[in-house]
Amino acid sequence: MRKEQGFTLMEAIFAIAIFTILLQAVLQFFMTIYVDAKIFERKAYLEDNARAVRDFICEQVAESATVQIDCETGGKKITPIVVPEDNVEVLNEPLKQICLDGEKQVTLDHNASSKKEVGEYALNYRGDGRTHNLVSDQIESLTVTRLKDSDYVEWTCVLGKRGESNPDLKETITFSTPIGHKAKWEAK
Repeated sequence: MRKEQGFTLMEAIFAIAIFTILLQAVLQFFMTIYVDAKIFERKAYLEDNARAVRDFICEQVAESATVQIDCETGGKKITPIVVPEDNVEVLNEPLKQICLDGEKQVTLDHNASSKKEVGEYALNYRGDGRTHNLVSDQIESLTVTRLKDSDYVEWTCVLGKRGESNPDLKETITFSTPIGHKAKWEAK
């Protein structure tokens, strides 16, 4: 009786099939981890940008004696309520610019960059009329709301890449700032 060594063709095919299934599962596992890590990295970046936008707007408005917020549609202007004509209601209007102390400007400009990694808009700051400082280039929308009889303005900023359809890759931040505190103190 002769003892044969090696595998039969069926055993080899069966072993290759099992190895292929295991390899596919391992590759799928690592691919999922990679995609999740990229999403987490993008969300962290957008959260940092959202905090930077919030902190910048809150700081600039708080430090300014005069504030005028211009909206994109209808030419609406938000100013502290000093006279009855200032008491206008604005609901979710897109921001055009913020004029601070008559000379500084925060503008929301269409992003001219052709890069896909940037948002539809860029928030820019011009302190002396000449220098141009970028606050964030990841903005998809920035809207302003002010209710009648209120000197508080609510800001809603959505950040994300231009044309991004995945809601997991967008960040929304809503915050409020008072705009009339210095004007009222100075009027007294």
